[in-house]
Amino acid sequence: MCVFHYITKMLSISDKLIKNTKTTDVPTRIIVVDLHLDLEEKEDTIILINTVRWNDININSGSTQSLESAMFGRPVVILGFNGYKPVPWHKSVGTGLMFTHYGYILSSGGVWRVNNERELIDACRAYIQDPSIHKEGRKRLVENVAGILDGKSGKRFPRI
Repeated sequence: MCVFHYITKMLSISDKLIKNTKTTDVPTRIIVVDLHLDLEEKEDTIILINTVRWNDININSGSTQSLESAMFGRPVVILGFNGYKPVPWHKSVGTGLMFTHYGYILSSGGVWRVNNERELIDACRAYIQDPSIHKEGRKRLVENVAGILDGKSGKRFPRI
């Protein structure tokens, strides 16, 4: 299953990806998900965890899901455009990508930033055919931002 997580305005792009791709080129189904979850609700948290864990490609506009997907070795596409209608700077999907904390993710070499619909389709097709693209960058991202993933971080955390 290939899960695309991104803003509702972008849903039509996935239709074009499906229509313009031969069935033999895409060995998986494409499911479009626009998640609006309340993470204080246990069921919503379970949905989010399973979405990140079982997706083939994560598409987002500057979410922590980039890091979470990298932890599972999943390819990540970052949207750097808003679609076809101009939006104010403070509502632009690209605004969050300018913040320092997101710079680590973009500079890791583990994500693919796209700036238009054509780049989005090309990135998705490339990742579907070869999910190992940017694999080393994703590994570097996880090591530099999250650290060791052995389930023992609580033991390493200093007791106060």
